[in-house]
Amino acid sequence: DRARALKAIVPYLQEEALIQAQKITDEAIRAQVLVAIAPYLPKDVLAISKTIQNEWHQADVLTAIAPYLPEETLAIAQTLSDELS
Repeated sequence: DRARALKAIVPYLQEEALIQAQKITDEAIRAQVLVAIAPYLPKDVLAISKTIQNEWHQADVLTAIAPYLPEETLAIAQTLSDELS
């Protein structure tokens, strides 16, 4: 399936996986792929996470990227997370 293939290429083609993840209409699947991309492109994943409407899926993505964000960007993620509560 598409999500599994995208997650498999993430270590090698992060930018391409990110582009393809944005095209996924199912938010649950998009969130899964973004979680896989998070360690490689956390700031990009943060930006895309704002497009996820489902709070649970967005929270999953924010949780995944938090360890990889620099302090100043982590504050943005925290603000998004607070808005979900």
